Amino acid sequence: MAAVIPCYDMAGNAVRNPRAIASGVDAIVSRLRVRWWTIRGEWPEDVSFGLPWEDWIMARSLTPSEVAAEVRGQAEQVTGVVQVLTVTAVRTGRAISCDVRMRVDTGDGTLIDITVPVTDPYQTVGGPGWWVTTGAIGSASR
Repeated sequence: MAAVIPCYDMAGNAVRNPRAIASGVDAIVSRLRVRWWTIRGEWPEDVSFGLPWEDWIMARSLTPSEVAAEVRGQAEQVTGVVQVLTVTAVRTGRAISCDVRMRVDTGDGTLIDITVPVTDPYQTVGGPGWWVTTGAIGSASR
């Protein structure tokens, strides 16, 4: 059996890859990462897709609330994200990171809260890709 490696197109649709297709929370996190790690303007089909990483790195007066608003706006456009609960952004020097807590639909009608770290794509990425913060909280059909 092939390894499971998420692969998505610009619209967030699963793309067949000989190695696998992701589903559930893994698929949502993959869509979020593609959106968050894309530099805004990089995709000519949708110049609003992604985050303005290069602008942020060069900005001297960037506030955490500006970062949080941009990250929240991108997360809200991802299929499977039901609600963005909190975005906690931090800027230390030129490094930017934040944690996004959100409610997601796993695809089978189950809603769970997860936290996904957003790190500057120019930094080394560490820690878990995502984690459940409160477990199953109900059904998406309610």
